[in-house]
Amino acid sequence: MAWHFMQAEITPPAATSMIGQGSMPRDQAHTEVQSLLDRLPETAETAAAWRWEAKNHTIYLGPFIRALFEHPENEDPQVGAQAWLDDFFRSVRATGAQIEVAWEPR
Repeated sequence: MAWHFMQAEITPPAATSMIGQGSMPRDQAHTEVQSLLDRLPETAETAAAWRWEAKNHTIYLGPFIRALFEHPENEDPQVGAQAWLDDFFRSVRATGAQIEVAWEPR
């Protein structure tokens, strides 16, 4: 299995997703998310926490979710990202929350 990362914006109406190139070691995927967090001054505290390892490979900050996930080495990373998001939103809906998902990765 290979590691991958993604960033998803969960605030409508212009929610977007960004998926990296995939098929990388876990440390490299972690570093890619770190670079996303390091770019914004308002995420400094979160960036520091991520630097010391995210416990569950996921970080929530404002309208964004940033996550690491595993996927088969030769699989399109969008398949793994879609599966991760489907599972995440299924768990959100299980709480009774009304949520709709738009899938338009950049």
